[in-house]
Parts: sequence; structure tokens; C-alpha cells
Amino acid sequence: MENVYKVPNFLLPEELEEINRILTDENLWPLRSEKKEDLGLGRVIYTIQLPGKMQENIRKRTEALLGTSLPAISFTFAHYGKKYGQPNLPPHFDGDTNSVIIDYQYKSNTSWSLGVDTEVFEMQDNDALIFNPNEYPHWRPHKVFNEDEFVTMIFFRFPDKTGKTDYTYKNRQQDDPVFCEANKIRDAYGGV
Repeated sequence: MENVYKVPNFLLPEELEEINRILTDENLWPLRSEKKEDLGLGRVIYTIQLPGKMQENIRKRTEALLGTSLPAISFTFAHYGKKYGQPNLPPHFDGDTNSVIIDYQYKSNTSWSLGVDTEVFEMQDNDALIFNPNEYPHWRPHKVFNEDEFVTMIFFRFPDKTGKTDYTYKNRQQDDPVFCEANKIRDAYGGV
């Protein structure tokens, strides 16, 4: 698929080590926001801060891959699991100000693929999928999570550099025809 990039081993070992410290060391918890349960999606989310050097390295690697310069970067940590409700991500656009997102699979103990438009990508820990979240509908297959199953993601977001900052017109209802093909793939891929 054009303009969608899957990158295995996206983060370097030292970057993973630093993220592990931020997420597990209580002394570093000021680097993340209060948790917010996202009812209906089966996840809890945090906004996290990463060291400036790591931010710059991630931005530079992404710019090299895309062949374009990117502005500032923001980070959101999301933990999907049954304790927050049954995870469910139907096709959607983000409807925000970002033109590039890196959907990065940090840790998991189950398989939960990622759909972008009508293509399904199998994800492993330390895999990244890079695309425009306001140009491609994205989603996850239907999956019933067991009590102990989880998928933890980090979303690296880059705002639109052209000045087009309002993608809110991309907020669509689930029955919008723009999602028809993606929903067909989602339903066939994972069942209901």
C-alpha cells in the first residue's frame, strides 16, 4: 500500500530500555499523565514524555523513511486489555491535527493485527506502522480478549506541516460509506 510503511525493530535497544524505565519506574511517572480509561475501546491511555535526544532520533529516522521533514512529535501510550472493557477498534479516521502517525507495538502477549484501509498488517513487538491517520481509515480485527491478554501501543504523532490543522471533518459515523470496504475486510478477517 502506497504511503503506509511497516518497520520491524523500529526502536533501538537503548530506546526500548529508556521507555521501559519511564513506564515502570515510579520515580519517573511525572513524565506521564494521569491514566484515562477509554471506555468503549477497551484501553487505558497516558500521554508520556520522552527524552529530547530520543524524540530527535525517532523524528530523523521517520523523516529519512518518508523523505520529508516533520515538525514536533507527541507520544501517547495505550494499553488494551479486557479489564478496561472488551477492546474494539472499528474503522475510523483520527480527525485531529496530525498528518503522520507511528502505531508502534511496544509489548503484547497476544496477536492483534492492524488494518489500514483494506490491508491487514500482522504486528510483532517493536514493529511500527507509519501512515497518515486522516487519509486512511484504520482499525483492528474483531477479537475477544481473554482476561490476561493485552496489547500495548505507543502512538508517535506528527502534526501537519502544511498548516492544514483541522481534520475534524474526518470524524465520521461508523455507518458512513467511506468505511464500507474496510468493514468488509474487518468482518471477514476476524469474524464477529
